[in-house]
Amino acid sequence: MDFDWSDMIVMVDPYPDGTIHFQSIFKSASFTFQLLDPGGTVINSSFLPGHEWWADDSCSYGMNNRAPRLNMDNRKILIVEYFKLEADVVGVDATDDWLENVRPRHVGLSNVLYVDGHVEAHTPDEMDPRILTIHDSLWRPETDPKLAGP
Repeated sequence: MDFDWSDMIVMVDPYPDGTIHFQSIFKSASFTFQLLDPGGTVINSSFLPGHEWWADDSCSYGMNNRAPRLNMDNRKILIVEYFKLEADVVGVDATDDWLENVRPRHVGLSNVLYVDGHVEAHTPDEMDPRILTIHDSLWRPETDPKLAGP
């Protein structure tokens, strides 16, 4: 049995209307996965290959507001456990309050999906986009200008 925790592949596509389309491409693991809303209600628990679903503002994960510009910036955050569907935390025009919206649910840790598909768990402080070095290293697409520091 394969215990490397990489037994599920899900395509995630953001749409201009604010919805996100998910499609399960591959799943061979015997354990189950669930997508929860911010209140803990299960939105989806079927991740069999070919299964598709849409998420709206009730999703418990937020996508990086610069997601379409990330290309293959592999070490950049694509999706994080969040109160809103879009994590508007990147760039000088970012509007979200990070601490109000981030949703760590695993003993103070949040699951983070990176552009290359790997998942890690971090504390909110370890990925706080208000800190310039973290903003630029984990969130900002390489093609976006760096924020000016003090």
